[in-house]
Parts: sequence; structure tokens; C-alpha cells
Amino acid sequence: MASKFTEETRQIIFEALRENPSVPSAASKAGVSPGTLRSWLRRGEGGDPEFADFALDCAEARRFMKDEIVKALFQTATDSLHPQQTRAAHQLLSTLYPAEFADVKHKVQHERPKESELDLSHLSTEETRMLHRLLKKALNPDNTDVTEVLPGEERR
Repeated sequence: MASKFTEETRQIIFEALRENPSVPSAASKAGVSPGTLRSWLRRGEGGDPEFADFALDCAEARRFMKDEIVKALFQTATDSLHPQQTRAAHQLLSTLYPAEFADVKHKVQHERPKESELDLSHLSTEETRMLHRLLKKALNPDNTDVTEVLPGEERR
């Protein structure tokens, strides 16, 4: 029986991982089992020369998608888009990359003692955005780039 580890299969997996960093989804698109794909990745990560470049390329494809999700999350957090989008992007990141994103909390740290640290986890996304805009305005009152109007303000 011929190996399914062909150039065509590898390309399908790379493209799938650039669109969705899910190993089961990429395996399905390539017509292999998730276990087979994980085995190929483990072999490459373990130094098997036949699979090493493949594992590196897959890691790069997944990093690309993670970067896209992070960009989208930053965009939704800094624009006045619907708060559900921010929560959905964070949920996706914390599910796919729990070591990096699962315990992200809304906190502001400054140079005061630890007991002065602000815990903003009880604020809604919209309240956090409003605080961000207020801080931005407070730190740079002449900022003409602030285009969003805060409650009680008139547009400049």
C-alpha cells in the first residue's frame, strides 16, 4: 500500500492549517486520520528527517493562523465593533492556545505597590473599551486621532 505522505497531501495540510489551525480539520481535508497526521508531526518534531521539514512547515502554518486571530482580536478590542466578536476571538485563542491565552485577565498594572493593582475582570468589554479610550485621551489630550465620541462628549 502506498504511503499517503505525498507532496499533494502535505500541501493540502499546509493550506488547511493556514485557514484553521485544527489538526483534525486539516487531516480530514487531506483524507488522513487525525492520528496519522499527529504521528507525522511527532516524527518530524522528534527529528525524523523524512518528516522534519513537514513538521516545521505545519508549525509555521499554525503560527500564521494564530497571528491572524491575534490581529483580529486586537482590531476588535481597539475598534468600536460588536463586543461579541472580541469574546469569540478570545475564546478561540484560549481554546487553540491555552498555554498562552487561557488565563488572560483584564488588568492594568502601574508602578504602585501590588495592592494598588486594578482588577478589571468585572468590567464588560464595552466598559473596558471605554476605559481604554479615556486612558488614551488622558495620556494624550491633544490626540486628534481619537475619533470615537465618549458619552457626554461632542465630536471634535
